[in-house]
Amino acid sequence: MNFSHFRICDLPQAKMEVQCSRLLVIRIDRLIDQGDYETALERQKDLNRSLEALKKMREEKTEEDRIYEMTRKAMMSEVPFHHMVFITKK
Repeated sequence: MNFSHFRICDLPQAKMEVQCSRLLVIRIDRLIDQGDYETALERQKDLNRSLEALKKMREEKTEEDRIYEMTRKAMMSEVPFHHMVFITKK
């Protein structure tokens, strides 16, 4: 199985990706126990690509995330909320 081709676009997919990564770790351990180091190394590379994709997804922020953060900062600041102007794209 090659997990590097998965595109992570939403939370259920991300949960599936983590579960697949855990299964891959178990398989890598079994391959090492069997002495198949070359295949284990290939699977480790697949796992690393999968985890990098997951990390990238977590770092990306959607427009809703940005609006939420601006609103939260506005509520915590001393500037009255109704004085703030938010420019968003439609």
